[in-house]
Amino acid sequence: MPNETSSKSLQPSGPGGREELLLLALPDAVLFPGTIVQIELRSAALAEELASKPEAPVAVFTRKAATGTGEVSSADQLYEVGAIADVIHIVPQPVGAVVLLRGAARARLDRIVEGPLARASVERLDDVAANSDEIDALFSNLREAVRQVMGQLGAPAELAAQVGAIEAPGALADFVAARLEATTAEKAELLATLDVKARVLAVLTKVIRRGEVLK
Repeated sequence: MPNETSSKSLQPSGPGGREELLLLALPDAVLFPGTIVQIELRSAALAEELASKPEAPVAVFTRKAATGTGEVSSADQLYEVGAIADVIHIVPQPVGAVVLLRGAARARLDRIVEGPLARASVERLDDVAANSDEIDALFSNLREAVRQVMGQLGAPAELAAQVGAIEAPGALADFVAARLEATTAEKAELLATLDVKARVLAVLTKVIRRGEVLK
């Protein structure tokens, strides 16, 4: 089956154009809009830069497999779609810092801007809306499937309340995708799926499979 999220289908949002943001390259995690990730920075210079500009958004992209852990010098080392994120907390460490990031929007990586600290030229991406009746049905099915799996796992009531409070199909798909037992590559593909119907359906399929395994 062809990948519906190839670069040809990625559409930048609105007239804002490209943004040049400080780059954080994650080795094995994918950040979705509306979700939070904790990362550990080993670079003192990078930690100092974030601490000096705590309100500045950052570009968060995931490394492809087998690209090492050194500095990122080429966009080919990263998945094409990542996230623009807000820094919500920084805890200084003897070397570097522990940082909490909240995903704010999807973004397509245009190029790496070299310098003392790598930056990324990115374009924000919008979801592709789906037919209301179709997406409403899928949304309901996903919410119910998630509730069933959470019951099987004995998930805390707080998590169920979070799921119940999410009112947008794409946002629920992102919330669940961030917590799925899936490979980094699979999560990166879900992040790159801009079509809301396709994303909800893909996440629903994985949740149903998870439920079947747990039976």
